[in-house]
Amino acid sequence: MSTTANPTPRFADDPNPATPGGQPSGDAYYGDDAAEYRAVHTGALLGLLIAVVSLIFPATVSSFADVRQAFLLGIAPLVGVAVSAWSLAKIRANPELYTGAAAASAGLVIA
Repeated sequence: MSTTANPTPRFADDPNPATPGGQPSGDAYYGDDAAEYRAVHTGALLGLLIAVVSLIFPATVSSFADVRQAFLLGIAPLVGVAVSAWSLAKIRANPELYTGAAAASAGLVIA
């Protein structure tokens, strides 16, 4: 009867089980160097989109005969500035949760 070396057993309560490839799974594989995920603030993207639309919209308006077009021409940049400023404040207040300061700043500049 031959005895073979048994690998170190892994238990259910082991906090660092190995994957079938032999690499540790989860945080143990990436260690402390792994960057945590931070969501892009939706308002920053929305503010940038509104600012770009407010930049393109005047080129499509041929005359100010339509009151709705004139209203949108004046209100769209204000909405873009408001949404971008609000988003930038939220991003700066919670930098561990959100990214997108560049998009919010670009929305402020373009609008």
